[in-house]
Amino acid sequence: RIGRLRYLAWSMVLIVAALGLFIIPSVAFAISATLGWILTGILCLGVLFVCLQIGVQRLHDIGWSGWLMLLNLIPIVGNLFALALVLMPGNDSSNCFGPPQPPNSRAVKVLAALWLLVPILGIVAAIALPAYWQRG
Repeated sequence: RIGRLRYLAWSMVLIVAALGLFIIPSVAFAISATLGWILTGILCLGVLFVCLQIGVQRLHDIGWSGWLMLLNLIPIVGNLFALALVLMPGNDSSNCFGPPQPPNSRAVKVLAALWLLVPILGIVAAIALPAYWQRG
């Protein structure tokens, strides 16, 4: 079981790790396109596996079956379902998937709070980059 803050924190760690690891296939593309595609496929499968594992743990905290992760494959419904995973609180007591999670550490709170920087940095980049390119 994994709560909302841990879900956000582990998602942030997964994204940062995946971005760092995608350097390897990009270098492999310079050597061989086939090798690059093979490494990209392996890396994508690994990220998908960890993403599904985190999502199923989040569903278990809510008290739902992990098979509901298949809802992500349905257009529009998948987007709303991902939002529900972030917004819905988990069970405070034990459920059929195990005992409740321990209290969140400071590191979990900091990693989850970093998600607030993502839209802020996106807005700043959307404003700053066009102005930068017009000056040059």
